[in-house]
Amino acid sequence: GLRAIAAPDADPVRVADLYRELGPAVILSWLLTWTYDLVQIRFCGRCRYHRDMEGIATDIARSLDPVRATRLHRSLLALQRHVNHPLNPRLLVEHMLITYQQGMGEGAIAT
Repeated sequence: GLRAIAAPDADPVRVADLYRELGPAVILSWLLTWTYDLVQIRFCGRCRYHRDMEGIATDIARSLDPVRATRLHRSLLALQRHVNHPLNPRLLVEHMLITYQQGMGEGAIAT
């Protein structure tokens, strides 16, 4: 699941469709723990949650703008209050994935 999300060319709508049965809470948990790991690796060189993907996370974290990544993590945290809203969970998942993709886009990489 997380490999599809972490791929640089991931399509948020396709990923949301692929994992539609899991629901927003699971996807948000993946995104929160993943962004936490990226920031943690960037600052401390350690991975806490996704040790099976530590190599990929380390590669991403090396060029990550830590301020922008931290802002992304906080934006995802703010979505927790909406995760169980009954109105369109699919749109919420798409929104979370698009937020992640935008946060990890070119501007998230330090130059």
